[in-house]
Amino acid sequence: MENKQTHTRTGGEALPAGTILLNRYRIDGLLGQGGFGITYVALDLQLQRPVALKELFPSGYVSRGSDLQTVCICPGKEESTAHLRMRFEQEAQILMRLQGLEGLVWVSHLFSQNNTAYYVMELLVGEDLSHKLRTEGVMTWPRLMPILATLMNALEKIHGAGLIHRDISPDNIFLTRDGGVRLIDFGSVRSYQGSDHFTTLIKHGFAPWEQYLTKGNQGPWTDVFSLCATAYFSLTGKCPPRATERRMHDTLIPLEQLCPNVPSQVCQAIRKGLAVEIGDRFSSIDQLRKALMVPAPASPPPVRGAVVCLRGMLAGKSWMLPPGGVLRIGRSPDCHIVYPGNTVGISRYHCTIGRTPDGILLVRDDGSSCGTRLVGQGQSVPLAPQKWYRVNGLHVCFGGQEEFAETGR
Repeated sequence: MENKQTHTRTGGEALPAGTILLNRYRIDGLLGQGGFGITYVALDLQLQRPVALKELFPSGYVSRGSDLQTVCICPGKEESTAHLRMRFEQEAQILMRLQGLEGLVWVSHLFSQNNTAYYVMELLVGEDLSHKLRTEGVMTWPRLMPILATLMNALEKIHGAGLIHRDISPDNIFLTRDGGVRLIDFGSVRSYQGSDHFTTLIKHGFAPWEQYLTKGNQGPWTDVFSLCATAYFSLTGKCPPRATERRMHDTLIPLEQLCPNVPSQVCQAIRKGLAVEIGDRFSSIDQLRKALMVPAPASPPPVRGAVVCLRGMLAGKSWMLPPGGVLRIGRSPDCHIVYPGNTVGISRYHCTIGRTPDGILLVRDDGSSCGTRLVGQGQSVPLAPQKWYRVNGLHVCFGGQEEFAETGR
């Protein structure tokens, strides 16, 4: 049975169906509730499209107010709740920063209301890998290989940004109904560059030895282990023994004994990726990919990312911009990105950001009174009115401090 993300009636501590947040998002139903938050299916009234909306609501730390909307922090839980909120907002900001990468769920909006935080993300229809394995049984290598390929491509970009996921498992890999793959749950992502202290995060069988230690040497090799543990589980239906147990006496059954039809080089690569000691393991996703003999993408796919406001009145918000699309910015209500009518320094029709059919980002000043500039890399280029300019990695700046950039680059 497919685990579709379709809405059900809300109840208990969840916001009532029909609640409208930020005068834009209407709660239509409940998708799920975990220890740290509640996820709803909602309708974006501005764009008239369904979205998933996640609310920070840590169980045992907060309660719902009598108005059925306000989140009330329990006495003595103020400091802990503030820390959880910081992590929640960091998760959204990381996903917005990595927007447009294949294999990652997109996040379009982070905002505060009701004494808590929310973010808006892609509404997924399908099931997680864990559910699929429970209902359909183990996978063959030909079926699993393209899933791993997408995940490796995404992880390589994440690692290139100096981040590690730290929670890769079948629960956090979502398979969409149209054949897509998404790595989800970025609440445990951390920078590994220059850090020597990590909170312990344990998912037994999928967590390597270094994750059991607050000062463990964590890096891309940490995600390599968890990805290989996920592959092992997907092919065999058996969870690897805990890394703490394997460090004393390794009882991991070789993959080739359980799955004789899996190619020998795949078995050897997964075994090496599951090495308890870091020095015996692959140190990068690229090394793992080559050992698995999974081809790397020949060229990056067309950019289908978003535009994000980095600074200014709309900081933290982002807007999807597919090839061939445009985003008109100004104070007029018919703009795609609308500023308040009394905003100083921004015209009714200020500028337009567009993307060509082959993915190139462009910007045009629409005859604004105060002008638009391209800034960055030691440059500050004023735009002539009604002329398209290639953004080329620079930032679009206008008004007092408004600054927009492309994500997923």
